[in-house]
Amino acid sequence: MNVLQLRRNPALLKLDLYCRGIRLDDSCLVSDDGGRPILRTRAGLGSGLEAILPGGLWTNVPVSEPFAQRSPYVLRRRSEGGYWIWRDGEAVAPVELSPRPAWYDATLGSGKPMTRIGTLQGTYLGIYQAKVCEYWTQKPRKVNCKFCSVGLNLGVDDADEKSVDEVLQVVRAAREGSRITYVDFNTGHDTGDTYLDILEPFIVRIK
Repeated sequence: MNVLQLRRNPALLKLDLYCRGIRLDDSCLVSDDGGRPILRTRAGLGSGLEAILPGGLWTNVPVSEPFAQRSPYVLRRRSEGGYWIWRDGEAVAPVELSPRPAWYDATLGSGKPMTRIGTLQGTYLGIYQAKVCEYWTQKPRKVNCKFCSVGLNLGVDDADEKSVDEVLQVVRAAREGSRITYVDFNTGHDTGDTYLDILEPFIVRIK
């Protein structure tokens, strides 16, 4: 697809950004400009830039994965402010940074940052409430899905244990501060008990 097609159809741009990722130019000041930090959490398939494309399309664009470093897309900040996506030296589209909520800087009574319990992905709250997917731990070799980075993110920006009370506090903060559209529980494969049994007490409390 060419730049003209991408300008006319933000959905095509969103899809191509998922596949190719984006590089951040040195001019970018994402956190200083009120954007969300790039976090590696098990609740997401990757760890990227939270942004809003033309047409109000919320997205998470990969930036940390190796393939993104070879992307033809670059995010640049204009001297007067505002961000644009460029591809192969041509301006493609303006982009807004997804707003960073105040609760992202809050901590729980246990001392954990709220972002280690759940993080915003677009307009919903993502929570990984289980041990790491067993496809990542199989031996003699891992058989994880190739699009997934869950096994790479444990212990980076995500807590490995989350109590019902901790999850409920974060859900409340996200509802009040971000008006989330829903709560998404992301889990992986388990050869033993089903993850529905693990999630039930959390779902009951949230509802």
